[in-house]
Amino acid sequence: MRVSLLIALLFTSSLAIFESGDITIDAKMTAADEIEFTCLCNTADAVSLGIGSSMTDTDMWFVKSDGTSKDVWSTSHATPGDDTTNNVLTPSTSIVGGRRQYKMSRKLNTGDSQDTVLKTGVAQTMMWSLHSDDQFTDHGSRFGRFTLQIDGTVVTLGAKKKSFDSYEIHGLCCYVAWGLLSFLLIITGRYFKNFHRIRIVLHIIIGILVVVFSMIFTSYADKGEDDSPKAVSNKLAHEGTAGMTNGLGLIVSIIGGVYLGIFLILTLIK
Repeated sequence: MRVSLLIALLFTSSLAIFESGDITIDAKMTAADEIEFTCLCNTADAVSLGIGSSMTDTDMWFVKSDGTSKDVWSTSHATPGDDTTNNVLTPSTSIVGGRRQYKMSRKLNTGDSQDTVLKTGVAQTMMWSLHSDDQFTDHGSRFGRFTLQIDGTVVTLGAKKKSFDSYEIHGLCCYVAWGLLSFLLIITGRYFKNFHRIRIVLHIIIGILVVVFSMIFTSYADKGEDDSPKAVSNKLAHEGTAGMTNGLGLIVSIIGGVYLGIFLILTLIK
């Protein structure tokens, strides 16, 4: 009896807390190989946690407001698919102080190839997100990252500095290529007539940068699939618009390159 009490105290005495504006997350070891998470949310019908820094190739689990759970694997920025085996232990929900509380546990190593191992002795990046219904719908801006480190029975949670994911890099490069650099192309193409040679050189350099950034944002385009009709429709519209824009840009770049090539050849001949 005393041994059991000592073991219980040992694994419940270390409680780590992470707080954000939308959520408070507690974590503690409940056994040598098992960790429990408690999420206290202002408003949410479902909460999810994941091991990773983005939704690409990430192990996630999801607890609904009715206390049921899903164990999923996310391959992209789309609705994750269910694991063959649900390794979420003892999921539950309740109302505490006017906020909804979610509890869930899992083994550090479930032995499941579809689950990521929670390592000890190193800090791992984790994610949280809140959902407005009992389905794995878009969380909007209600998501974030934190760090988890397990050292024996001691659990440490910390804030994770925001890093760019593939969507954000894609969007940033789109803006640089077709916003900032394209504007500079217009300026160098139409104005500064008194600085003709410098203008032409700058125009060529900026044009090359447009092509480079276009290649970068194309490489970071999302390749995930979402089976919902709305997501498929949005994806096709986005890719169709991007394809036409890139196609027209490529045609203009070729025409402009030929023109500048001829211009430089004639200049050298003179």
